[in-house]
Amino acid sequence: DSFVEAISVRNLGVAKTGPVVEDRGSLLLEYVNGSACTTSDGRRTRYATRIHLVCSRGSLNTHPIFSLNWECVVTFLWNTEAACPIQTMTDTDQACSIRDPNSGFVFNLNPLNSSQGYVVSGIGKTFVFNICGTMPVCGTVDGKPASGCEAETQIEDLKNLKPERPVGFEKSLQLSTEGFITLTYKGPLSTATGTADAFIIRFVCNDDVYPGTSKFLHQYISSGQGIRNTFFEFETALACVPSPVDCQVTDPAGNEYDLSGLSTVRKPWTAVDTSDDGKKRTFYLSVCNPLPYIPGCGGSAVGSCLVSEDNSWNLGVVQISPQAAANGSLSIVYVNGDKCGNQRYSTRITFECSQIAGSPTFQLLDDCEYVFVWRTVEACPVVRVEGDNCEVKDPRHGNVYDLKPLALNDTVVLAGEYTYYFRVCAKLSPGICPTSDRSKEVSSCQEKRGPQGFQRVAGLLTQKLTYENGLLKMNYTGGDTCHKVYQRSTTIYFYCDRSTQKPVFLKETSDCSYLFEWRTQYACPPFQVTECSFKDTAGNPFDLSSLSRYSDNWEAITRTGATEHYLINVCKSLSPQGGTEPCPPEAAVCLLNGSKPLNLGQVRDGPQWRDGITILKYVDGDSCPDQIRKRSTTIRFTCSETQTNSRPMFISAVEDCEYTFSWPTAAACPVKSNVHDDCQVTNPSTGHLFDLTSLSGRTGFTAAYSEKGLVFMSICEENENCSPGVGACFGQTRISVGKANKRLTYVDQVLQLVYEDGSPCPSKSGLSYKSVISFVCRPEARPTNRPMLISLDKQTCTLFFSWHTPLACEQVTECSVRNGSSIIDLSPLIHHTGGYEAYDESEDDDSDTDPDFYINICQPLNPMHGVACPAGSAVCKVPVDGSPI
Repeated sequence: DSFVEAISVRNLGVAKTGPVVEDRGSLLLEYVNGSACTTSDGRRTRYATRIHLVCSRGSLNTHPIFSLNWECVVTFLWNTEAACPIQTMTDTDQACSIRDPNSGFVFNLNPLNSSQGYVVSGIGKTFVFNICGTMPVCGTVDGKPASGCEAETQIEDLKNLKPERPVGFEKSLQLSTEGFITLTYKGPLSTATGTADAFIIRFVCNDDVYPGTSKFLHQYISSGQGIRNTFFEFETALACVPSPVDCQVTDPAGNEYDLSGLSTVRKPWTAVDTSDDGKKRTFYLSVCNPLPYIPGCGGSAVGSCLVSEDNSWNLGVVQISPQAAANGSLSIVYVNGDKCGNQRYSTRITFECSQIAGSPTFQLLDDCEYVFVWRTVEACPVVRVEGDNCEVKDPRHGNVYDLKPLALNDTVVLAGEYTYYFRVCAKLSPGICPTSDRSKEVSSCQEKRGPQGFQRVAGLLTQKLTYENGLLKMNYTGGDTCHKVYQRSTTIYFYCDRSTQKPVFLKETSDCSYLFEWRTQYACPPFQVTECSFKDTAGNPFDLSSLSRYSDNWEAITRTGATEHYLINVCKSLSPQGGTEPCPPEAAVCLLNGSKPLNLGQVRDGPQWRDGITILKYVDGDSCPDQIRKRSTTIRFTCSETQTNSRPMFISAVEDCEYTFSWPTAAACPVKSNVHDDCQVTNPSTGHLFDLTSLSGRTGFTAAYSEKGLVFMSICEENENCSPGVGACFGQTRISVGKANKRLTYVDQVLQLVYEDGSPCPSKSGLSYKSVISFVCRPEARPTNRPMLISLDKQTCTLFFSWHTPLACEQVTECSVRNGSSIIDLSPLIHHTGGYEAYDESEDDDSDTDPDFYINICQPLNPMHGVACPAGSAVCKVPVDGSPI
């Protein structure tokens, strides 16, 4: 009986209200009025639970992390995509499939392409359209085959169709993170109104309908503009959002297990099948998550699928979480597959803890149930280990984490009226939170600024680091007393990120514990890295570092139907793959082919220029079949300006020993400046991705313009106040100052967006208005984070805008320095509007009242109306004649 868990608190709170927004990307969910409870000072109250949900893109199938239980309040931290603001994704490459950023699941609507199309009747008319294809009976739109049209009467036979108002000249597929998928077909633009007819098809999930059924909703007619928008609803199983189940389970003895490392959604698991039929069939399995779309495996939440040479079967859907037996073995059962006689197929996977990361193996067919066994380290109990000396070892994967590099300086975090100082694994500098008790070594301090200010010890030195299921945690306790009964304490959660960010203050609990989150590369499993830039014989610089992956890996394109998967990283070892961990951690290329994963080479040298192309070679992989050589891989990169999202392609495997891949990509072109066409751009020298999509939106922004009022501007898309396609315009007549585009460029720490082809320039024939928008790093968000017109060149009709935003930052510029035991901090001198003015007193001319220089401290100059200092400059000289330098 001693191994059985018992309930200690029956009710930790009931749901009274929904979540509230604490901050952008951070929600608080509170449950109150739980079981009776007494606080440490004898006060009678009731249990409450607080769950802090923090936005973490790409983490949908995560689980809450217990933080602390203090004074009748239980606190959890939950990093999840569900706490992120809703976004709308657009299928930009017209592939008719779109990836849900929440789950990674790809909605593929191509199976709905039907040569007969879909015929819908409504309001006395006939509507015809196809999905992901053309509708030949509708003719063409401006020379392009149409995808839909309408007829004024209801007809039975399409041969009698008299098509009108064809649409499909332009198509767009959009997915909001709420799960709404919309396909829009537009007709030709009306020259009179600048608008177009449209068919708008909203897809609705219905598990039982495949491929799908369509119905007419309504038609909106604008007689003034002469346009018609027709709305349809299309029910299909292909629009169903896969519903993962919780992958955590606890056995009767209280041991916790977590299989989420196996729940990869990017590709299904392929079972090892050594039976006689194994060469003619393939089992695809998933864990806790439904399988991605596999041709022939219909339905929305399939967890197990069998594909043979001439048929395929659904072997069960994801509905039930893993179950734990008393001996610690885990099992998942997928039920309600296709019919099997008078029953239905089902799948049972038994997981056994093992110090290898194995593959699922087919065991037997038991009546209509397929049984698999899977020996894997992911099925071992989750262990909470504590390390000393600022290090800790992950017992499941053997990685050692060392946070000593974070201990070099005091860390300062501003949050509201408070400043928090802490130091990882070391005591704070003298002078911060001095205490009368010399034996106390202070590592965390809370400071309130202002006249009623104070400093309080928020935790004493510890070198203990805790590892629990992928999370690193450090707890400082024993701080100053607060509310007469509690002692202040500090908890820092460390998460893996490709570079060390600034720590973020999460919250102060009611018992005076201060919680922080810190994303840093020191919380990542170890890997090997090599230089990724080089020059060709002509001296052109190249840089492949934008292809290095830290959170996942590239998967090569292989021949259709191939069972082998090649995982590749560029200039560094493979990123940890959770469930697919069998790839050796030192491998940079790995072959997964059902059996033991093979290391096809590890990082040694960086890319080289050879015979007109870029070559990257990985060596010292696993032994070749001849047992003499080691496996090696050569990746041949070719410059292709248009391919920003390309993947490596498998070319050959000579004697299963020397592997070759080809990779056409924009990243292999010479670096002049970096240009991407998706409102994102990488710094070629660091690989840092700048993403300005959060600034986009048709409502846009305004910039004051003295002569003509306001300039209306949108980033990376057209502005609703301007003509269609126009990104910025001004004046009563909405003069266009450039067409919208998403071509963001990066040159020497400044991001730039150029809108060209505006209205004709009045001062010079043949020229047209254009806008140059420079984005400059400013670390903190401020209300003034908006575009500012700094000058208008009336000769060339070019408008120059400057925009200071944290989205243009790569690293924060430090504005303090240590002098012995004290810190000299110049940040109060930073000018947040304009800059300091300086005059050259050596000049004799007293009549010149304009400043000769503008200067800022630790940051670039802010945009100043009428002073066209180059964006990003911190010191700017204004000559008497000529442009500022």
